[in-house]
Amino acid sequence: KMAENSASGNGLAATSETDNNTDGVKGTEAEEQSTTVAGEPAATADGTTDTAMPEATTAAEVEDPLWTACKTSPWDFDSWMALVTMLERGGDVAALRSGYEGLLKEFPLCYGYWEKYARLEGRETGKEAQAGIFDRGVAAVQCVELWNMYCTAMMETLTATEDDAQQARTVAAIRSVFDRAVAAVGAYWGAGTLWDLYVKFEEERPEADAP
Repeated sequence: KMAENSASGNGLAATSETDNNTDGVKGTEAEEQSTTVAGEPAATADGTTDTAMPEATTAAEVEDPLWTACKTSPWDFDSWMALVTMLERGGDVAALRSGYEGLLKEFPLCYGYWEKYARLEGRETGKEAQAGIFDRGVAAVQCVELWNMYCTAMMETLTATEDDAQQARTVAAIRSVFDRAVAAVGAYWGAGTLWDLYVKFEEERPEADAP
C-alpha cells in the first residue's frame, strides 16, 4: 500500500511603513527589510551534502545593498532614507557624512537634513565647520525654517567660558548671520519667528555688546 506525502509552504509578504518626517524633510522614511529564502544545502564534490553553517553577516554586507541601491537609482528617495537612517544609528561618522552628502546632492531642498549634517559637523569638528554646512544649505534652499535653525545653532555657540574678546567675535558672527537671514527671507510669510529670535538675541545682549 503506497502513501502519498504532500507539503505546503506559507509565503511572508514584507511591507514598509511610511511616515511624514517632522523635522522638515519632504518625503518618506523607508524601513530596512530582509527576506530569508530557504534552499537546499549544496552538494560537495564527493557527492555528500555540505551542512556547514553560513558565516555571520558583516556590517559591510548589510550596508552594501543600500549603498548600491542609492548609486543605481539616485532619484529613489526611499533608498536614501533607509541608508541615512541606518547610518545615523551606527557609529561611522565618515560613512554618515557620505550619506548626507549623497542625499543632499540629489534632494537639496530637504532642509532638515542640512541641519542634521551641520549639527554633526558641530559635534565632530567645530562651530566653523557647522557654519560651513549651514552656509551650503541656505545657498541651496531659501526658507525661513533653515535660517531659524542656522541662527539658533549660532546662538548656542555663545558660551560664558569665552573671554571678552572671544565673546565679542562670537556675537559679531551671530549678528552677521541674523542680518543675512532677514535680508534673505525676512519678508517671507512666516518670517515672524525669525524676527522674534533676532529680537530675543539682541535683548539678551548687555549694553556693551550693542551694535
